[in-house]
Amino acid sequence: MKIEIDLAGSLKSKRDRSFPLQNALLELIDNSVDEGSSTINILENHGDLIIEDNGHGFKDIEAALRIGKSCKENKIGRFGVGLKDACLRYSDSTIIESNGKRVEVPWLEIIKGYHDGDIESVDIEVRSMTRIILQNFRERYKSSIETREICRTYQPMLIDGNLNINVLGKKLEPLPVPEFTEQFWETLVFDGKKFIIQGGIYKTNDPARIDWKGYNPYYNGRLIGNGKITNRGTGQEYCNNFVFNLLLFDDLEPWGLATNKDEVTGLDELLDWIYHEHTRPILERGADQAADIELKDIENQINLILGGQGNITRGPKVNKNTKEKESKKGSPKKNTNTATRAGGYNNGKSGKRGSVRFLFKSLGGESLGEYEYREKSGLFVTANTDNPFIEKNCTNLPAIQMFVMMSYAMHRKSQSCSEMFPDNFTTSILDIAGSELAWTATQFSETN
Repeated sequence: MKIEIDLAGSLKSKRDRSFPLQNALLELIDNSVDEGSSTINILENHGDLIIEDNGHGFKDIEAALRIGKSCKENKIGRFGVGLKDACLRYSDSTIIESNGKRVEVPWLEIIKGYHDGDIESVDIEVRSMTRIILQNFRERYKSSIETREICRTYQPMLIDGNLNINVLGKKLEPLPVPEFTEQFWETLVFDGKKFIIQGGIYKTNDPARIDWKGYNPYYNGRLIGNGKITNRGTGQEYCNNFVFNLLLFDDLEPWGLATNKDEVTGLDELLDWIYHEHTRPILERGADQAADIELKDIENQINLILGGQGNITRGPKVNKNTKEKESKKGSPKKNTNTATRAGGYNNGKSGKRGSVRFLFKSLGGESLGEYEYREKSGLFVTANTDNPFIEKNCTNLPAIQMFVMMSYAMHRKSQSCSEMFPDNFTTSILDIAGSELAWTATQFSETN
């Protein structure tokens, strides 16, 4: 019995497989690096995408694009796609020129049944660069070519100058790293193997945070696995504003790289050792720093709502039927300590809008917080981060906003009714409410 293989159907199925262009480019670049390339150019020409390099090239150019055969020895793709899959997905026809040979595979014609898939190489004049041409690339891909992941994957090589990658005429530069508030850089040995760890913690609003997070292991100058390992090696500390790049070297004992090149043997044990023996204190400080910045963000949001013009309690009345009334002349209304139509508050003494500012602070005890009225600056409302209720709800914007509104309202009442509500009225209420809410928060925590 002869088994018939549906080549056209097989290629169509592979062609319909969806994966990002960056994975395909990383695969092709990695093939070039495997063959000793130091310069890789990616360029477009009339809708075709060309990847050329100065490496050793293909030993068997026909096998490179033959379905069901790999031309690599002990090397396979690590980005979820292979050379043939990358070419098939992003071209109608692929041409490879290397070491005096040229081969072309018309993928689309084979799929449509116009070609039997039998291909042979032809001799060409020897060129210094190996070229892969993805014909009709722009028919398959309409968006711009992103390069950030390429830069991150080959960051050490780009920094050392061992690899030059040019995309559409522009040389790729190493990605900027965060500005570290505390840095760690040391050469270490684990289980007889050498590596360098470099990185630290940074402010959570650092613009470079989008590219650099967690632990990123590099072997032979290339990122292995997907990097950004934020769920391992961080223990119980709440800190994600950090990055540690691990540069693994074979100077002493070689690292065991998995066949799919997505991790080295013992990576989990390595990260656990790094965390407990070296990075834990930094991450604990980073957790405190992150918490401080998060509180500052809440402060900014509350103060943005206050707008420096008093608390927002209501907006203009709308959809209400009114009858026109004859205007009457008389003395202007005096400014009082009441809410305005726009929702701000007027200062009864100066006739100008009073300013309200909010902040977090460690005050000790169980009081919800404190307030201070300054004649020229307005009211300052402080939430006590030592109070269990405030601590539990410090990032709960509506809860903190309600606390500020309550404090402001009580302050206004004590000003307008000084006989009924003495100066320490607001302070007393904050102390009593703080104790009650602290007890509630404690009971809730014990129950859960």
